[in-house]
Amino acid sequence: MRFVAGVTCLVALGQAAPASAATEQTFVLEYEPPALAACPTEAALEVAVSGELGYDPWDPVDDRSSPRIVVTIRPGRDRVHGRVEMLAPDGKHLGARELEAPRCGELSQAITLAIAVAIDPLRLLPVRPKPQPVEPHVETEPDIKPTLPPEPGSAMQLAGDLHLRVAFGVQASVGLAPGPTVGFMGRVGFVLRRWSLAVELRGDLPGTSDEIDGGRVTASTMAAFLVPCVEHRIVAFCVFGGAGAQEVGGEGYVLARSSWAPYVAVGARIEAAVPLNRVLALLVRVDLEVPLTRTELYVGTERPVRVYRTSPLSNSFGLALSTR
Repeated sequence: MRFVAGVTCLVALGQAAPASAATEQTFVLEYEPPALAACPTEAALEVAVSGELGYDPWDPVDDRSSPRIVVTIRPGRDRVHGRVEMLAPDGKHLGARELEAPRCGELSQAITLAIAVAIDPLRLLPVRPKPQPVEPHVETEPDIKPTLPPEPGSAMQLAGDLHLRVAFGVQASVGLAPGPTVGFMGRVGFVLRRWSLAVELRGDLPGTSDEIDGGRVTASTMAAFLVPCVEHRIVAFCVFGGAGAQEVGGEGYVLARSSWAPYVAVGARIEAAVPLNRVLALLVRVDLEVPLTRTELYVGTERPVRVYRTSPLSNSFGLALSTR
């Protein structure tokens, strides 16, 4: 994996430290565990590095005379990032390495190896085993194939990167009805790395116009949309399209009534996801929507007068709470 392959570059960093298990050089670990699942504690990280090296390299008394290894782990949008840095006793920077992994458990393995290489780079040299006498024997063993990690881009790895995202929120629209409207939104979809695809259900409360020819016009919309997006950091750029129905009615007119008409629309969206914690994020979005069907309302019998027609362009502003 990428984060493990990059660890070997820390050999250059480790040249600032003694390269033998028999050395008396000790080190001090500076590490504050983040609030992420599977991240090791400071004591667990020290034990893991000691086990990797085969000896204990840690200074039991920090008298500021030993090199310091500073470890930082921070969460990202879809990966966990880590940094291993070595400092001389006087604070001089000796080297650093940036690492990343899908989860903290995998990142901690790479960090353990990175620290071990920084402390004792010669530990990577292969040791040739002494030749052993070969005794002829016949033994039947089952054909066991080693389990290999999934190849990058394979179906198994893609399935591991795929996760569910659910959101609920409110919205305000201008141009979708005779007057401004407020409504509700529910969304469920899947995210794969930088791409996402969701099904979104939206419903608006009736919006009412000012008085027109002695009456008022009300309209409300309910529709379902398919929303594909491409994401960059906390910003997503989306297009959407969907269909539903719009109820339009008149109030104060003779023989006033309401009726449903089909509603089809497409549009574009910019959305920002502000992380609240490891699980939830606040979504802020702006939509530009173009209806492909435009509902009209006429009043009068002898010479009907059109009192409402769906606007050719509408804007929506939304806030939602979403899983990450």
